[in-house]
Amino acid sequence: MKKILLLGTFLVALALLSAPNVQGAGNGCNVCNFLLTWGTTGSGNGQFNTPFYVAVDGSGNVYVADGGVNNRVEKFDSSGNFISTFVAGGLGSTARGIAIDSSGNVYVVSESLNTVFKFNPSGVQIYNTNPSLFGPLGIAVDGSGNWYVVDGGHSEIKKVGPGGGATLLTFTTQTTGAVTFVPEGDAVDGSGNIYVTSCNSNDITKFSAAGVALLTWGGSGSGKGQFMCAEGVAVDSSGNVYVADYSNNRVQKFDSNGNFLLAWGTAGTGNGQFSFGPYGVATGGSVYVVDQGNNRVEKFTDPVATTTTATTATTFPTVHPLNVGGEMLPLNLARVLVPWVLAMLALTVVAVETLVIRRRKNLKP
Repeated sequence: MKKILLLGTFLVALALLSAPNVQGAGNGCNVCNFLLTWGTTGSGNGQFNTPFYVAVDGSGNVYVADGGVNNRVEKFDSSGNFISTFVAGGLGSTARGIAIDSSGNVYVVSESLNTVFKFNPSGVQIYNTNPSLFGPLGIAVDGSGNWYVVDGGHSEIKKVGPGGGATLLTFTTQTTGAVTFVPEGDAVDGSGNIYVTSCNSNDITKFSAAGVALLTWGGSGSGKGQFMCAEGVAVDSSGNVYVADYSNNRVQKFDSNGNFLLAWGTAGTGNGQFSFGPYGVATGGSVYVVDQGNNRVEKFTDPVATTTTATTATTFPTVHPLNVGGEMLPLNLARVLVPWVLAMLALTVVAVETLVIRRRKNLKP
């Protein structure tokens, strides 16, 4: 009987130790200066209703995909003053990804229409195309005008030329037995490398211009270099990488090799805070972050790190140590299920022990 009690105690303790950390991330940056914020909830000029991604053009103007309900793109100057709205309607029910090329052309992803729209700087449509997309999300443009759209439903990234048309390249980290990669946002650096976030597997993958996976870093949690739903990503002119860490209500900054530099943000509605959460992020001298839950955009100085923390980065594919039915169980789901399974086992042991004791008592003369 003592063995049964010890086993039950052990399983309960193990379940508690295995429980996921759901605490909000702290503000790990003392030099991330908040500059300004704009936006309130609504459908008027300068208002938002569940905005997604953000982009900055060569003149410093800021474009926000206000696609949750309003389904439009809003353009502001670098101080948050409203300039114009374009493509209001016609984008289906979800205008999500947005990117701008060196000529000022604007690319907008409609998730519901499975279509990428290209507009000139005045908001006049140039073309729309659907390169066999299913649930597209983020989009990025390289220096040659090629664009890379995140095809979320197919767990891959597609490269298309400036004129639209046929897909030039398709790449992914999807391999047999590894199905945790569900891409969300993407960004391209000056060398043509593509960085892709995954909310599902809480990591970011760096690909070469040829679509070869070079490295990945991250993992579930609230520590340095960890994520709880990695969403938007941006790369500055120095190759530093910024990731919107959605459920941790913070933004993290890394070097091009995935080494952690700094982070900022906490949960809330005040200046420099986010409310489930930071979704899109863009750079252009300053750092612009879409605070989706508060329906606003926040602008920060580009923070400079004073120290660098090495982040464990591995070459894809990363095989997570849980396998169900021949396929890898998504890491987020595993982190939730494992402690509950252990807890249920512990309760079962205790219940069996109680029945045995009662039966023995009933059998006594």
